[in-house]
Amino acid sequence: MSVAGRRVRTDDVEGRRARAEAVLAAAGGLIERWGFDKTTVEDVARAAGIAKGTVYLHWKTRDELFVAVLRRERVLMLASVREGLAAEPGPRALFRHLAVALMGRPLLRAVLLNDLGVLGRLAERMRSRTEWRPSFSDLLALLRDHGAVDGARGELGQVTLVNAAYLGVLTTVSLLPEQARLTDDEQADLIADMVVSTLGLGEGDDPAALAAATAAYFESAFEVATDKLAEAMGLVPGNRGEGS
Repeated sequence: MSVAGRRVRTDDVEGRRARAEAVLAAAGGLIERWGFDKTTVEDVARAAGIAKGTVYLHWKTRDELFVAVLRRERVLMLASVREGLAAEPGPRALFRHLAVALMGRPLLRAVLLNDLGVLGRLAERMRSRTEWRPSFSDLLALLRDHGAVDGARGELGQVTLVNAAYLGVLTTVSLLPEQARLTDDEQADLIADMVVSTLGLGEGDDPAALAAATAAYFESAFEVATDKLAEAMGLVPGNRGEGS
């Protein structure tokens, strides 16, 4: 292929990427505001400033579009955690960064809390899939390997406790009147403190090694999430849609 040919192909891919990003951003905002059931492809196209048919060039169904929206949200969440860990490493900080990032992505928070107002008819299907939830099991295994938490409660017990910290705080705050709610930072601190106290979380045998391993874990997770998003956007070969 000539240099000119490669440039045209690259420009075409980047144009499709930019268009898909605009659609996903518009769809995410509408679903967050109105919920999945009330958000139509026409609404998304109008908000993105494109024709309805253009949306279908990327996604065959509204369900596929929503999966792509969630995958974009996951990439943004993981990017936020990576940045946080680079500035402030450590086991406690890890769970705090996760809480801050999750609260900054309302659609992922809706999946975690099984928010029917946002998810609508997709709630049951989303609840049965682990892709959209933080992988506490993998993180806790990493922490155990580096001596930051012992195995006294067992793997399932530890995962349950961490989930209880996130679900408990986020659910409780959502049920309180506005004037009685903690700020996002206060919620993140409370979640992190609960994880530390319930698991006896420490700095591990070698804090530097643990920090490096944690950074590598999130780098790998970010790369996988980015690849899945590219597939969902139709930019690389692969199965698109919820089943991919």
